[in-house]
Amino acid sequence: MQGTTEEVVQLILSYVDPREGEEGIEIQRINNRLRRTIEVTCANSANVTFDSDGNLLIGIVVVHEREHPEVPSWVSEAIAKVLRNMRGATVRDYYIEYDRERLHFADDEQLCDVLDKGVSLLLDVTWIDSSYIMTAANQLGIPYLHIDLSVQTYVKLMETYIQARSSNDVVFILAGTREADATIYLLVMDSYLRAIVFSGLQDDTIRRIKAIRPYPSHYAVIANTQQMNTLLRQALDGGLVRKPEKWNLLVTDVHGHGLVDSVRRTDMNRLQLSVSTCCILLQQIPPCVCPAQFNVRKAHLDNVVAEVLQWSVEVQLPIVRTDNCSVENATDGDGSSVNTSALVDGLAAKEPFWVTPGSAMIRANLNFSIISPAVVRNLSAVSSCALDPETPVGSIVRGRVSLVPNRTLSAGKRFFRVGTTEAIPWAYRKRDPVTGRPLEDPVTGGPVWEGYCIDFLHQLSVVMNFDYDLVAPRNGTFGQRYGIDGRWDGLVGELVVGEIDFAVAAIKMTAEREEVIDFVAPYFEQTGILIAMRKPVRETSLFKFMTVLRLEVWLSILLAIVATAVMLWLLDKFSPYSARNNKEAYPYECRDFTLKESLWFALTSFTPQGGGEAPKALSGRTLVAAYWLFVVLMLATFTANLAAFLTVERMQTPVQSLEQLSRQSRIKYTAVRDSDTHDYFRNMKNAEEVLYQMWRNLTLRSGNDQAQYRVWDYPIREQYINILAAIESAGPVETATEGFGRVNGRLDADFAFIHDSAEIRYEISRNCNLTEVGEVFAEQPYGIAVQQGSHLQDELSYFILELQKERFFESLTAKFWNNSVRGQCPNTDDSEGITLESLGGVFIATLVGLALAMITLLGEVIYYRRKEQRLQRNIVQVAPFEAATEKGLAKGISSSSSSSNKPTMFALKEKSIASVKKLIAATDPPTKQTVNVKRVNKKRGVVNEKAAIPQDITIGGSIWQAHTHRSQWCEASILYLRIDRGAAMASVLAAFFRFCRSRNPR
Repeated sequence: MQGTTEEVVQLILSYVDPREGEEGIEIQRINNRLRRTIEVTCANSANVTFDSDGNLLIGIVVVHEREHPEVPSWVSEAIAKVLRNMRGATVRDYYIEYDRERLHFADDEQLCDVLDKGVSLLLDVTWIDSSYIMTAANQLGIPYLHIDLSVQTYVKLMETYIQARSSNDVVFILAGTREADATIYLLVMDSYLRAIVFSGLQDDTIRRIKAIRPYPSHYAVIANTQQMNTLLRQALDGGLVRKPEKWNLLVTDVHGHGLVDSVRRTDMNRLQLSVSTCCILLQQIPPCVCPAQFNVRKAHLDNVVAEVLQWSVEVQLPIVRTDNCSVENATDGDGSSVNTSALVDGLAAKEPFWVTPGSAMIRANLNFSIISPAVVRNLSAVSSCALDPETPVGSIVRGRVSLVPNRTLSAGKRFFRVGTTEAIPWAYRKRDPVTGRPLEDPVTGGPVWEGYCIDFLHQLSVVMNFDYDLVAPRNGTFGQRYGIDGRWDGLVGELVVGEIDFAVAAIKMTAEREEVIDFVAPYFEQTGILIAMRKPVRETSLFKFMTVLRLEVWLSILLAIVATAVMLWLLDKFSPYSARNNKEAYPYECRDFTLKESLWFALTSFTPQGGGEAPKALSGRTLVAAYWLFVVLMLATFTANLAAFLTVERMQTPVQSLEQLSRQSRIKYTAVRDSDTHDYFRNMKNAEEVLYQMWRNLTLRSGNDQAQYRVWDYPIREQYINILAAIESAGPVETATEGFGRVNGRLDADFAFIHDSAEIRYEISRNCNLTEVGEVFAEQPYGIAVQQGSHLQDELSYFILELQKERFFESLTAKFWNNSVRGQCPNTDDSEGITLESLGGVFIATLVGLALAMITLLGEVIYYRRKEQRLQRNIVQVAPFEAATEKGLAKGISSSSSSSNKPTMFALKEKSIASVKKLIAATDPPTKQTVNVKRVNKKRGVVNEKAAIPQDITIGGSIWQAHTHRSQWCEASILYLRIDRGAAMASVLAAFFRFCRSRNPR
């Protein structure tokens, strides 16, 4: 038979003309393949075996997992079902449990027994694509099929969905260990995903998932409905579902609508097994009814067995027997690969099957509906029902994702853990304005961050399309090297161990840090170190002009004024040449220097107006001249001292540089402990010490050349040694807030804070009391820190440059360094002049003088009224005789009886001098002091009242002296007579009437 086969092959190949070049090589390959096909076909036709009844004998070997004991019964049922509808075939089925620990499968005793009986086909339903089984089948010339009954089909579909969302990293969560093992094997052998697989969600598993770094972009949970409910309850309770849109659920049964409400979240992505899968696997025309106990794995195995038996009968598949089951000694059966390829190609064309390209794995054609948050590209083209969250946005069929029109899957965002630490205004925790306690995010439970870097990070997440979590370092801040092994803490340490993906904070780019991490292009202008101090608070006093002279000087001036006034009064009183004592020399009216007038003269001599008229005596003038000299000198001294006092106060300025600060001792200063500024001074101090040691060694070893090292000044400055000593003496602060607080609390501006220039300028923009001193020194840039060799470095650099082109950083700087936030600060410029706060006391003194003048006026009025009331008690009303007649009074003296209580009015005739005498004689002494009189007034009429006997003459309420304006007395209708003490009333009346008679003779 072999000779016949060879003749047939040669006959067919003789018609194929091999050619040279690439075309000839391709034809040669076709010839080889054709040769093998012909040989196998001839061999099969020669080795076909029939049983005694003439039926085609088919031997099927099924290799299954030990964990799948149900497979033999499923295959037996499927074979029986096929044979009921098929005639002319007898099937012998053999089952081998696969021992995963045995590497050389062909040496298995079970396989040797089966091969001795004869095998037509080998069906592998294990989830391991064993090259040993495939090699054995090929070498023995047995067709080999790998059927997937494991979870790998679902994993492959989930991989398709994850890749459709433009992601490649995922955490798989399976219901059991067997499913997890199968998933791991598939991911290792046939997947491009970067994945981590977990079985179940125990407490330890949840902790391990939370500790995954970098943070995964997706979570994939594969389980049936009951298992899914359990797993997601555990995930929710364990705090894993922080971002539901990253969770992808694949339900392996058609009863996925049985998910509980807490699990059935619309913001999670679900792959739901479609009901049409039942129709496909049961090979029924849709719509069909899916059985309640429908088993996808069993239905798939039934379909494969039916197709394989039918194909075996069609091709008359022979039985292969071998006495020696050693693979190495078996004959080369190249025909098995041809038969396998033909069988796989035939199955791939069938609807119930899905064969992945480049693989002989026969999978079930499972249709999944995609229920996922989607982006609607055209709202007008989508009906309202299409917006239902439970409406599928697409499907997955045979590893291909198909979406409904106008819908698209939301692209999977990358997720990063971004490190930051507190540094105002770069990044700081938002605090309650009342209690001052940090606020917490109601969703994550973490702190709420604000600041320049936070806004910058948010913009990066928008342009780079990623999500992030802000993470503060567990210990330290920006990063310090510690330990003998060179470990780091802070953000640098977190990057080194991979706890964070990158850091966005006020971290400076230093050579020491670049040894362990990488930096992206700087995003902020050069920063450095600056000195902050409080603006000096000038002591304001309304009576600052009084502080020019000490208290003893003011008392001496007051004593000089009083002494001068007393001496001036004495000299004027006792000097025979004064105006008071020498009336002949000074007949005109001169100033009378009483004690009061002398005191007034001494006070007014201090004013530009002067004291007024000086004394006439030579002694008095000598005193005044000396006093005026004293006044001139005191005024000049006061004016000069006041100007100097105010000028010296305004000339007091703080230090202007770090060098000046280090050379003085009045102003203390500090820095934040273990900060970059503190490290800078430490390093500079160490450098000075090293230079000193080098210079000392150089000079001590110079030998005979010491003369060239003789210097007057020390060549190595100890500036930084002194600065660091002063910082340690003042005590480094723990935070920048504490440092600014210490500066702000020193009203005398005797404390300075050395810190980052950007933070100092931010604080100055919000505090009117602070000011910067000197220039920025030790400049360094800020940068984003990433892990060494990180793929994010180039991407971050590119988008930072794009943001710079859009002037994003300028607007961000204007937002945080905004001087308008602090409001209008008081003007403290030296050219502002003297303020009212310093000389307001002058105006207060003027107001006090005005108030005293008003009080004096009030006292004068009160005193006058009281005096008038006392004088009115002795008033006697005298009316002309004609007026008395008009009032019905008798001529002469008319009075009521002594027993009457009515007041008495006296009417006097001009010639009745005797009547006045009688009046005086008739009146008792007591009534001379107090009598009842009737006052007649043109406006008020007649008023009865008790008044005292007057001492002067009063007309209409105005007091007139006896020697002035007497002509008006006679014209008055009512006269009030005041009798001087010691003068007779009659004499006064006589003089009055004589005067009136002379003015108006009758």
